[in-house]
Amino acid sequence: MAEGNPLYDIHAAFWTLLESKTYFTDDVPKGCRRKMTKTSRDFFREHAQAGDYPEVTIVQTGIEGGDRALGCNGTSLRLLWEVWVATGQQPGDRLWDVQWAVFRALMDWDDSIGALTWDNPEGKVWNCDLLNSEDTLLNKQLNREIKGWSSVWRGATDCVFTHSTLNS
Repeated sequence: MAEGNPLYDIHAAFWTLLESKTYFTDDVPKGCRRKMTKTSRDFFREHAQAGDYPEVTIVQTGIEGGDRALGCNGTSLRLLWEVWVATGQQPGDRLWDVQWAVFRALMDWDDSIGALTWDNPEGKVWNCDLLNSEDTLLNKQLNREIKGWSSVWRGATDCVFTHSTLNS
């Protein structure tokens, strides 16, 4: 059972899932995993050097929700998120290695993210999908001073919360 705010719990579960896979941790050093936490103020670096790559960041990009059509017991919420990957180099091998590691890890979402529940088993994550990605050499936000491949993976996580959870 998750604790506290479901938005934070889901974000933390993404990182727990990725970091549980040695093929991810072997490709992305600990200092290059840029985590947004409850207390982080500067999780995204404005300047980077070659040793700061490959860099992976997970960000929530939006929320869709409030569908009460699920019946009188609950309401749905869809979290939109992105996994940002920056490689710091132009050859594609590093990009492909990190993309493959992220993809493989996220296929196990139902054992970690999907195991989250709130108050009772009816309040839970019931779907987590990778929707699409955009790969480019031109993303100045992710690459900063270094020209290299970057990728933005978009996804969605669907949750259901019981009215008792929402009102507690």
